[in-house]
Amino acid sequence: MRALYFHILLAIVSLSVFAQEETKTVPKIKKILPVVSFRLAGFIPKNTASEAFCMSFTGVYDANFSCNVRLFNNFCVGVGYGNSLWNPADYFKHVKVVATSTAVGQSAYGLGTKMQVHQGYVRLGYDHFATEKIFWSFSLNSGYGFNQYTDVRCADSLVGKLPTSFIAFFIRPEVAVNFLVDENFAFGIHLAYNHNFYTYDPSLNCFDNYADKGVSGQSIKYGDATYENKTNIGWFSFGFGFYYGFKKKKA
Repeated sequence: MRALYFHILLAIVSLSVFAQEETKTVPKIKKILPVVSFRLAGFIPKNTASEAFCMSFTGVYDANFSCNVRLFNNFCVGVGYGNSLWNPADYFKHVKVVATSTAVGQSAYGLGTKMQVHQGYVRLGYDHFATEKIFWSFSLNSGYGFNQYTDVRCADSLVGKLPTSFIAFFIRPEVAVNFLVDENFAFGIHLAYNHNFYTYDPSLNCFDNYADKGVSGQSIKYGDATYENKTNIGWFSFGFGFYYGFKKKKA
């Protein structure tokens, strides 16, 4: 996976070099985007930072949508919504469920616990034209995320006694290279990092019930391996997006 992200970064750098080479043959670009715009992007997330979180979940998708208003030049501000889904890691697909009161249709082996993330944020962004048809977007999203665990399987004595969700502040820097198809429409390649100011807590989804010797300080042991849990939750996301700017039609 690290090799994949290295090649993604290399591709983005190559595009940057290409764009810079293009600018040598044309005058400096002074192009302004429409005042109001929509931006939509879909990603594949890869969790990083906390080893315990990386061991617990695998990213399925990560997506966001924002409405933006240009303030001056190509600086803009907007509001948006983000959503991501995380499946249990392979280790938890084969463990014996600790709950003895297994409901009809539920297997006695393997967990189906998922983490659904809903984010509301403010977006600060800047768009820079490299050529008449290519522009870079740099942005910082910040806000709060509601993180909900579903299909939590706890020991019977703990059912209903622990919360299964948490709220955390996050920041998300993002960069994209966009290719204009029309004056007000573009598609782009995106790379982002989502940092939650929250330390992973395996007691909320009852994954600590499946740890050997439970949770000890800033680490957790699954099987024969011990995983550190000293850093906040975070993930890289790579994907594709679309830009649409509202522009008056020429008469």
